[in-house]
Amino acid sequence: MSNYLQVEGLSKRFGQVKALDNAELECSSGEIHALLGANGSGKSTLIKSLAGIVVPDQGDIYLRGEKVSIGSPQESLAAGIATVHQDFSLVPQLTVKENLFLGAEPLRKLGFIDFGEIKKKADRLFNSFQVEIPLGAKIADLSVSQRQLVEIVKAFSRDPDLLLLDEPTASLPSERVKILFDTIRELANREMAVVFVSHRYGEVQDLCEKATILRNGYSVGEVQVAETSKDKVVSMMLGEEATKKNYGDSEKQSSKAKSEAKSSLSFRAENVTAAAGNVEKVSFSISPGEVLGVGGLQGQGQETLLRALYGLEPTIEGTCTLGKETLHIRSPREAIRNGIVYISGDRDEGLLHSRTIRENISIANNANRPLWELIDVDQERQLAKKVIEKLDAVYESLEDPAWQLSGGNRQKLLIGRWLIKDPKLILMNDPTKGVDVQTKEKIYDLLYSLANDGVLILLFSSETKELISLADNLLVMYEGKVVEKLEGENITEEMVLSASLNTGNNKND
Repeated sequence: MSNYLQVEGLSKRFGQVKALDNAELECSSGEIHALLGANGSGKSTLIKSLAGIVVPDQGDIYLRGEKVSIGSPQESLAAGIATVHQDFSLVPQLTVKENLFLGAEPLRKLGFIDFGEIKKKADRLFNSFQVEIPLGAKIADLSVSQRQLVEIVKAFSRDPDLLLLDEPTASLPSERVKILFDTIRELANREMAVVFVSHRYGEVQDLCEKATILRNGYSVGEVQVAETSKDKVVSMMLGEEATKKNYGDSEKQSSKAKSEAKSSLSFRAENVTAAAGNVEKVSFSISPGEVLGVGGLQGQGQETLLRALYGLEPTIEGTCTLGKETLHIRSPREAIRNGIVYISGDRDEGLLHSRTIRENISIANNANRPLWELIDVDQERQLAKKVIEKLDAVYESLEDPAWQLSGGNRQKLLIGRWLIKDPKLILMNDPTKGVDVQTKEKIYDLLYSLANDGVLILLFSSETKELISLADNLLVMYEGKVVEKLEGENITEEMVLSASLNTGNNKND
């Protein structure tokens, strides 16, 4: 087989973050080649560079031995490349058939769209994948797994020479995965080149001959999948043996806080199952003063779990107990009333950007205020000043709109809002995402201070090293289930990644 794709020295920076660092990749015609790496290793950035969504800062891309320039998705398609994206590229307001051929509609002689031909092609594609989705249905009305199928069929409809698959099975049931794999093998037999990204190592072993492994944006090597153990792959992803990293002086403080906690309140979740289907029968408990981490590969239900416990996502099963009281949380209002608060790393989700700093802090207090009760602005101002100065936030005036603050100070605003409520349980969804080191350290100190006061904390972070450093115990999730609970010295990056790649366990409490 000859190389169809060759990537040499591809580099890309986003601000100070180096997403790709002289990355290399080769894939031959007729080959199904895996692209592996831990979270943040550069896999999706490399795929997006080939798809024309990201323009690299330097490096070369060759197709069939000829150097090509890919500056847009249209140029990628014109070069014979089709992509199944991790984040869907579908237009929610359009129908299934409109999305399938968007930008590549078959035309009649006078330039009008040939809708009859669209239906014929769509029927043929759907039959080959055994898909039973109405072609006239809007994407917005489909389930996540149905959207995933449409995204896959759309890529296949382009009849590409190179197919890029970025986590294509993430939302598919097992029977659909088998159909997809059979189709990929058939196309590879016809000399199509396929690059396959997946965190499911069992799938890689089943489908791929070779794998390129990325670490911190750099290609650390290519391996023969059948001859390489999972432990070896994990080692290549992480480099030297991964151990706990000390984040400032906060290391081990939470264990101390646990023993000195000023409250005996505990929390227990039993068989929590989200209606969306990506959290299934999750059970765990949090002891007084404990920081319980939720980790694993991204997109395995961690964020949905936190949102479900707060009432942002509907559940179809499960009970929660806080202290001796059994809770049935159906909305954030009910969660807040019971002493449960939610802190998101997505500042667009939690902040009222055009409202003042004072109003953003006070909104937690005002949520359950009777409509006829007047707001004491002076009291609000004093309370807001006390809270925001405790977090060392930098601001001009409490009456400035929240959007004028830096990202780190906006995150402090989100956290400070809930300090007023004396919460019993804090659900932290990636609270340090996109903030500077100093702000992170402030959040770490606050987290341990809260734990020392007996506040229960459930923490998800997209930075595995941060999560390892902060958590007393760590739940590893895979496909919506807890597959491992790590404790003490077993909470290492290597153990987290190894558990994430092991699909056979289920370690709910």
